[in-house]
Amino acid sequence: GKPDPFRSKPSIKKTVDLKFDRLLKSIEEIEQEDIANYFFSAVTKAYDPHSEYFSLNEMAQFKIDVSNELVGIGARLHSNDNGEIEIKGIVNGGPADRQGELKLGDRIIAVSAENDGNWKSVLFKSLDRVIEDILGEEDALVGLRVRREANGKDEVAEIAIPRGVVTMKDELATARIYDYRQDKKLRRLAVLTIPSFYFDFENLGSRVSVDVERLLGRLQKEQVDGLVLDLRNNTGGSLPEVQRLTGFFTGRGPVVQVRSKSGQIRALNSLHRKPFYDGPLIVLVNRNSASATEILAGALQDYNRAVIVGASSTYGKGTVQKMMDISEYMPILADRESAGWLKLTFQKYYRVSGSSVQIKGVIPDLILPGLSDSFEKGEGFKKYALPHDIIRRNPDFTPLQRNELFVSKLIQKSRERVDAEPYYKHLTADILRAKKALKENSVSLNLSDRLAELKEEESLRSLRVKERTKYFAAIKKRDEKELKIFHLTLDDVNAGKLPPVDPKEEVDDYIRRATDEIADLEEGFKWPNGIDPVKREGLHVLRDLIEATELKDLAKVDAK
Repeated sequence: GKPDPFRSKPSIKKTVDLKFDRLLKSIEEIEQEDIANYFFSAVTKAYDPHSEYFSLNEMAQFKIDVSNELVGIGARLHSNDNGEIEIKGIVNGGPADRQGELKLGDRIIAVSAENDGNWKSVLFKSLDRVIEDILGEEDALVGLRVRREANGKDEVAEIAIPRGVVTMKDELATARIYDYRQDKKLRRLAVLTIPSFYFDFENLGSRVSVDVERLLGRLQKEQVDGLVLDLRNNTGGSLPEVQRLTGFFTGRGPVVQVRSKSGQIRALNSLHRKPFYDGPLIVLVNRNSASATEILAGALQDYNRAVIVGASSTYGKGTVQKMMDISEYMPILADRESAGWLKLTFQKYYRVSGSSVQIKGVIPDLILPGLSDSFEKGEGFKKYALPHDIIRRNPDFTPLQRNELFVSKLIQKSRERVDAEPYYKHLTADILRAKKALKENSVSLNLSDRLAELKEEESLRSLRVKERTKYFAAIKKRDEKELKIFHLTLDDVNAGKLPPVDPKEEVDDYIRRATDEIADLEEGFKWPNGIDPVKREGLHVLRDLIEATELKDLAKVDAK
């Protein structure tokens, strides 16, 4: 097997010592702004889980997170155990890549924000503080002092990189087309992945609804037979964006209802005269699907527009927040610019059917087993969470026919596949073991007992890798026979032909990543062609839905 990457790591004592050193240094270097931040954050958290205080720097980072754009060097950074900032990834075509001197694995030890010879050590500094110094104005130089290994020894280099605009493309909407060929029949299926409902605070440059509209337009030209919307791990974002995006699938009508503190109820509507896409639709969700994601999934479910597939429920965040600039409310402050911002909960939102997703989330039509169901995850486990409640159904809400989704038939076929699937058999055992461990809530401090437990876990893991290697080989063989995959990014929307995906040569064309020896141990758990079990089953369910719809349409023709 592969060499153990942990053998080259520092001893446990050394690792713990380093962690305590970092903690001590972070306490020693704490600033007044940090103390105020901790205090105000504690106050806001006493109201509900989603009200927050943002310092000036945190607000800047928040804007970056929701817009997926920044002005920096285009590198992924990571704090290592020695207090250095390690280069874990370099964005292809980004500022650092164009400049050419920064290498994967380099460790930053000091930063000169203005590249003026004024160096600031970053050893044991928080990653947020380091990033603040690296970000800046477009074309302005930032100096990095790095350590890198050369001929078995560390050498120090100084690099000046001009900052530039970096779009985090791995956080943008993307799609893939899957051509399935069985019994001389071709099914062209698409999966559209939306990582978040992003938008640009400053100017409407980067908007998820605009990006999804472009991708859907290309998918229509490709004449796909059906669509899977992958909303797993999408924790939300902009309410106006999800309002507009929902209309792509439902057409004109109410999307969500919001209720203010005074009790006033207002509907937020889609203004699209008709759906942009009206074909068969499956939506994938999990326990991390939250907030705006639950608005979209809930609306599509209420309208009977899509079959929702996934974990036992989504996260369950049914509240709306708004950003408030504190300086506007407290003009007497001496340093108004540094007052910060408040993100305050000011509304609850409700599905058009009248139910809130608060606590309960969206319950999928077709539930697949998931390990996350073993853990205490979701709004219901947060302190001071608002209760679930129900309001009246929106009077302008008119759903489609539920029987046109064939849900009971899809559930039956899915269960037959899942029951025969080795992965789900193993997963069921893992869920039971996780629930047992959670219930016992204890770890043995007896060294021999703990080593025996670890040996048992490693033995089980090795067995699973061996079983999956054989199982995955069979899936690969089947995929090679009946499946072709095409990649669709925003850069490909206007391309003549979509690029095919070759799983043997597939790389992340957005960023080059440093080798992770520990992550490489999980190579045996990577699903063929990047189609994980939930996505694979989602595609199966979509094929079943297309087939059922065609049979229904055929029956209508025969009846005439």
